[in-house]
Amino acid sequence: MEILELCRSLFLKWNENGVVYCHWKSNEHLIPALKGETDLDILISGDSQETADCIMTDLGLRKCKSQFGSRYRNVCDWVGVDKSGIMIHVHLHYALLTGHQGLKEYNLPWTYDALEYRQLDKKTNVYILDPDLEILELLTRVSLKKNGADIKKIKRGKYFLNEDDIREFTYLKERINWDKVNFFSEKYFKNTDELIAFLKMDEPTNDRFLQCRKLILNDMKQHRQYNSIATMLLRNYYWFTIRCNHYLRNHFNKNIIIRKVVDNDAGMIIAFIGQDGAGKSTVTSEIENWLSWKLDARRFYLGSGDHYKSWQKSFLSYIEKKNIKKNKIGYIIYALLTVSNYKKIAKTYYRTTKKAARYSKKGGIALFDRYPQIFFEGRNDGPKIRMTLKKIKKNSLVYRFIEHCANVEEKYIRNAIKIKPNLVFKLMLSPEESIRRKPEETLEEVKIKHNIIQKWDFINVPTYEIDAAKDYSEEIKEIKTIIWEKIKEL
Repeated sequence: MEILELCRSLFLKWNENGVVYCHWKSNEHLIPALKGETDLDILISGDSQETADCIMTDLGLRKCKSQFGSRYRNVCDWVGVDKSGIMIHVHLHYALLTGHQGLKEYNLPWTYDALEYRQLDKKTNVYILDPDLEILELLTRVSLKKNGADIKKIKRGKYFLNEDDIREFTYLKERINWDKVNFFSEKYFKNTDELIAFLKMDEPTNDRFLQCRKLILNDMKQHRQYNSIATMLLRNYYWFTIRCNHYLRNHFNKNIIIRKVVDNDAGMIIAFIGQDGAGKSTVTSEIENWLSWKLDARRFYLGSGDHYKSWQKSFLSYIEKKNIKKNKIGYIIYALLTVSNYKKIAKTYYRTTKKAARYSKKGGIALFDRYPQIFFEGRNDGPKIRMTLKKIKKNSLVYRFIEHCANVEEKYIRNAIKIKPNLVFKLMLSPEESIRRKPEETLEEVKIKHNIIQKWDFINVPTYEIDAAKDYSEEIKEIKTIIWEKIKEL
């Protein structure tokens, strides 16, 4: 059992300082939650809020604002990173809310009893909800979350429980005292016998579940925060809007926040630079996946590879494919298209960095696996067109056209680099190691690129050199630690 040190310290300090809390649902997978594999759902007394918040802040956790569709009164989110680099999410509740996404329209009435009858789990040293109350909470939660479409499926024969729910019921039945379950049931439900009989069934049926659900809905009606009409309208509004936001983000690349951000809406831009073989793309993808577990982070593409599209690129591919550039006219057309394409790439640099800046102002974390620069011509995402002028007769029509394109290209790049990243990582490799990983280039060329990365100065931007030759897990851990320290400062 490898509980994260951050989780162990958090609950130890809460216990020592008399914080009244309990892990209130899904205790069947409490240990995976303490390993950072899933959320920690904590119910906490309002009197303990200030102490709990101070302890979490001292331990390096950061309070976050939930995304649209997950913002509820009496619920807040804290995110932290263990020294191992694993992220944890503490979902802090001051009331037991459940129901449909976006609403959580039911405020369960046993908040006081949940804290009064909490039990200390000796394996983890974490206070948990009494299993005798948790089994009723689980049945209630499952019942209240079902919507009309779910009920139709259940009536057509689809089993009302999923694998996770079955596992939780099995886990709880092995730990409960039926007399105590009956005690809690009589306190909050009118038809106690029906509920207990249902829970005792080895293989509960859909029909019996639907009967129990009707009883639970009737008993919980007084604890609903919206009337039936408002619930229906709001539920459909959230269902539609949340799915639209995800669709626009994923399919149209819109800057819509769909995950959590820090509580003051402050975001950041992070750039990874390095020569070939340093693993920029691999590291950027891993950091995106790591952050995106809870925080809103996305990768912005600046390259000219498969993800870059332009009509110039299409024509260039056609000319190469048909071997047209072998003749003089074809070669000139090819050269002019290449220059035009470089200009288009520079324009894309500017548009993309500007879009990333808007995204970060909304609280998102923008990630780049390269960044434009103006100081080194022809290399490392720097200007390329002006170098062409050396090969062309001065003051000719072609010369003036290319000079114009060079000026436009440099203007776009200058505007792009005005948008500075908040954090830069230089992934450093020796030229020899770079050649070993990527043998396509000459050692001389790699040495030039290596020197450029070393000299590249992001003025007034925190810049860290990372040894990309060391063990990958250690490299990633170091990067995650630095990023998290920066996020805590936002």
